[in-house]
Amino acid sequence: GDTIAVLFPGLDFRIGRNLAENLRNVIREHRFRLEEAGPEVLVTASLGYAVAYPQEHFELVRQRAENAVADARRMGRNQLCLHDGTRLVLCTHSTRPSETSPEMRTLAVPQRH
Repeated sequence: GDTIAVLFPGLDFRIGRNLAENLRNVIREHRFRLEEAGPEVLVTASLGYAVAYPQEHFELVRQRAENAVADARRMGRNQLCLHDGTRLVLCTHSTRPSETSPEMRTLAVPQRH
């Protein structure tokens, strides 16, 4: 459907989180148009980021990432949910593009297998 997975082998969780947050901000702030002079088109994204540890089974990592995306979709437009392998972390951002500092909240969400 409309889900895309991007794999970054060996990437530190904090760096991956920053990449995901930057991607979310770029999508939110860009003025999308189907034609150069056409009207703006609203594009939003629900992003999930999950860490994969060495020797973990692919299905566990895939499910962790799918859960993060599903939780982001449930939270509304332009959300990013992160899963560090032990807990789900939701990053919420101001709707004002000028604010760059995210508010981080940790949610206690049971692992789904």
